[in-house]
Amino acid sequence: MRVQPLSVVAPAPSGPDGVLDVPRRPAYRPLRLWAGRVPVLAVLAVLPLYGVWATLLATGGGDLAAQYAWAGFFARNPDSAYGLFWYGGTHTANYSVLSPPLMAMLGVRTASVLAGVAATWLLGSLLERTVARVPLWPALLGALGLWANVASGRTTFALGLAFGLAGLLAVAGRPERRDRLTAGALGALLATLASPVAGLFLLVAGAGYLLDRRYAKCLVLCVPPVVVCASTALLFPFQGEQPMPAVRMLLPLLLSGAVLWAAPRAWRVLRGGAAVYAVGVVLTCLVPSPIGTNVERLAALFAPAVLLACLRGAAGSGDVRPSLWRVFVQRVSARQTSWWQTSLRRTAVRWAAAYRATARRITARRATDRRAGALALALALAASVAWTTTTTANDLRVTTSVPAWATHTGGVLAELERLDADRDRVEVVPARNHREAALFAPHAQLMRGWNRQLDVERGRLFYEGALDAPRYHAWLRQWAVGYVVVPDGTPDGPAEHEAALVTSGQDWLEPVWHDAYWRIYRVRDAEPLVSAPARVVRAGEAAVVLRVPGPGTVTVRVRYSPWLRAAGACVRPAGPWTELTVRRAGLYRLDSSYVSGPTDEDGCLPTEDGSQQDLQ
Repeated sequence: MRVQPLSVVAPAPSGPDGVLDVPRRPAYRPLRLWAGRVPVLAVLAVLPLYGVWATLLATGGGDLAAQYAWAGFFARNPDSAYGLFWYGGTHTANYSVLSPPLMAMLGVRTASVLAGVAATWLLGSLLERTVARVPLWPALLGALGLWANVASGRTTFALGLAFGLAGLLAVAGRPERRDRLTAGALGALLATLASPVAGLFLLVAGAGYLLDRRYAKCLVLCVPPVVVCASTALLFPFQGEQPMPAVRMLLPLLLSGAVLWAAPRAWRVLRGGAAVYAVGVVLTCLVPSPIGTNVERLAALFAPAVLLACLRGAAGSGDVRPSLWRVFVQRVSARQTSWWQTSLRRTAVRWAAAYRATARRITARRATDRRAGALALALALAASVAWTTTTTANDLRVTTSVPAWATHTGGVLAELERLDADRDRVEVVPARNHREAALFAPHAQLMRGWNRQLDVERGRLFYEGALDAPRYHAWLRQWAVGYVVVPDGTPDGPAEHEAALVTSGQDWLEPVWHDAYWRIYRVRDAEPLVSAPARVVRAGEAAVVLRVPGPGTVTVRVRYSPWLRAAGACVRPAGPWTELTVRRAGLYRLDSSYVSGPTDEDGCLPTEDGSQQDLQ
């Protein structure tokens, strides 16, 4: 009997980093048109979506309102370290170091599209390098996730993602060389300067390399984010909290568990990163921090692409190992020896038949297990895609349409100017789409804006479920709010009780003006922005100009920052507020210019001639 020689296929080796590397199948070779096709095809696939978003959907609502507010503030005040337009004072660097200037120079929509397209190309290149079996489909799914992030208005995070993916691409799947490690560290540095959340996610990738004992790659991805965040916290103090309900842990934990379960053992960096991410999700829920629900973004963006890569890898890894018994029988049969004609042959044949029957049952069970595993993985993939799609659709539904009150702000802004509201702080009840945060920021110091961490930290009464008139009144006085403005629109969730309380009528709120779109109320017993005998000349988005009638100390109800300066005066903290000590009467400008020069040990900043400057 002539037996065809058996071809034994060895398991494919894992990639250089053990991330994503499974055997290619010849059936897919026709798709290999040119090297680097995956990022190009991914970009071409989503370019129309970016065009639709930029021309039709990007109307300035939702998270885009925050992007426009920060970009506008930097464009008007490029030398200011501390913005007074929201929450009584907030550092620009706490939000982002690179994003405001980039958005101011390029435009918010242009920066968003460029960041999204660049991230798409980088992700496609990363998958092409690390996923050996048809990376195009995971790249397309990842490209859609990156577009969804831009469509939700997260320009700052998109910029951080682009830099972070560039840093990861520099080191992933390559030997450790100095130039590549330097490029990876630079990418991690720029990613964190653009978006601290993106830098945080690079720590997850770095932890995966650490567990795989690739220490150099771990260091270049982990050290820059830690250094940037530590330096920012030291130079620009910040306190804030992003809520993270326990129920919000479920999907990130489910998806990270699916990656851990489905990824081949050779994908060590990916599996280690998924485990670290799961631990981070739990810690984020247990320990209040500015991270909060932002931790979900990593799973929402990249879980669909990773799970699809796992699913296709599992489908293509089939039977690559031949049956050892089959090899033995074929080799023995090929010898055609005489003893095979004896009773030993009949015994061996019966034993072989029993073995084959058992092997068939085991193979069938394994096939069933593989099908069940593939089904479970497909369900996890569907859940991740549905999660991202639903979130993006809800964001677009809320933010795309422009309400009438947002297009008719001329009357309310003119009335606030007539009322000299720029000498007080103004509370504009937040709307669901947060457009007021950008519309009013150049014209008044807003008590609130669109930063959830600061909103929770400085307006906790709106999140504790116990808002009543006395507490709200005390809060308005504490923050020196002189006017409350209510738009004719749907309020944000935490502002629903506030809107109802204001419009129901309070003795200490006096209605002073209204039109079809806005209502203005004066706080009858408002606390002044500066303590007597000083008075405010103008409270702008970057500075407070006040007149002091004589030597002494006055308190300004602006959250203290070490960057605050006043020429010819001494600036010190007074509890949470800012204290100004002057030696003579005059006009003083409290601002936070980077170029105002150092102060002495008492926080005093003299003018060039030692006298107070005359401000108009």
